[in-house]
Amino acid sequence: MKSCFKSVLAGLLLACSFVASADEAIIMSGQQMHGLLGDDENLPYNRLLARLTEGFDRPVKPAVLPGYRGVRDWQDGRTQCYFGTISVEDHQMVPGFNMPAEKWAKILFSRPFNLMKVHVMSVPGSVPVTNAEELLGRSVAVDQILFFDLANHSSMPKVARLVKSPTFVESLNLLLAGRVEHTIVYDNDAAIYLDANSTARFAYDPSFALLAFEESVTCWPGDGMEAFIAHIDRRITELEASGELDLYTPRLDRD
Repeated sequence: MKSCFKSVLAGLLLACSFVASADEAIIMSGQQMHGLLGDDENLPYNRLLARLTEGFDRPVKPAVLPGYRGVRDWQDGRTQCYFGTISVEDHQMVPGFNMPAEKWAKILFSRPFNLMKVHVMSVPGSVPVTNAEELLGRSVAVDQILFFDLANHSSMPKVARLVKSPTFVESLNLLLAGRVEHTIVYDNDAAIYLDANSTARFAYDPSFALLAFEESVTCWPGDGMEAFIAHIDRRITELEASGELDLYTPRLDRD
């Protein structure tokens, strides 16, 4: 059972107090990500979540939802934890993130389990894009999730001919078909695409990233979440030391 009290003074600040028995499941929100996290337990992040929570003395129930429903459920205190909270170095809030700083300061962070970068892909044999200004006036494909992230968390100049696609697969397909000049994509998505399409090739500058985010497991304090985050940290350290973590976090710099 949980009780939540909204602070009138702070408006959106929410202080949540969870009272749970030892066998009550921890609800872990997450965002559906094509090829990475979803209903299939064999997806990389589904497998990682299972490995990170393995051995804890309470069950963990994933609540992975499309769009930003999972994020909102966690931000509003309807779930205790979130898998894949993005931040910049030292768990600082991403520019443009819609949360009061006082509320962000309350969050319990695990160690980052991945570093995501956003790259600009071009057709094979072309000169890679090395700065955002080179995208002005070009036709650029981007998937819906990344479009939101670019609009809210970057200072990238507006692109005249932006083509939105449901997922990164369609965005990269548009590039290979010659229907756009560039595709902006998360490196983990590009790695998944290249793994599934072994003959595909792209030109890009690995040193140029439009965005770079750390991903962590985060929880609201209370209800034993401090011990849970400590467990997650230990598991990340173990998986990192054994090399197993790389199996669940696809990245271009490992290809």
